[in-house]
Amino acid sequence: MHIGTSLENTLLGSGAAAGACCIMIPMDTVKTRIVMQKAGDDKLYIGMVDCLVKTVNGESIGALYRALPPRLMAVMPMIGIQFSVYEFMKRWLLGEPAPLANRRKKNR
Repeated sequence: MHIGTSLENTLLGSGAAAGACCIMIPMDTVKTRIVMQKAGDDKLYIGMVDCLVKTVNGESIGALYRALPPRLMAVMPMIGIQFSVYEFMKRWLLGEPAPLANRRKKNR
């Protein structure tokens, strides 16, 4: 079993966050567009599927991913650090040894 270093854990957490963002950002865009409709006005979107179809037909599929770069810039570092700290604290609280890469450095 390989115990990841802090850098490896940070990169893995960042990668997982990026993957989740790429999958979820279209639905988040649809949700935001529905929520931003003003109460009392004629509804532009009837529901999620209607919003998705109108967005893709009217603006292209790229409109669903327009918010992806800023979302990745915010989420990737946050989740990467969170995952790394979680793994570090878990090892520390359980009294497990440092990852193999760190032990090699200490023996030199």
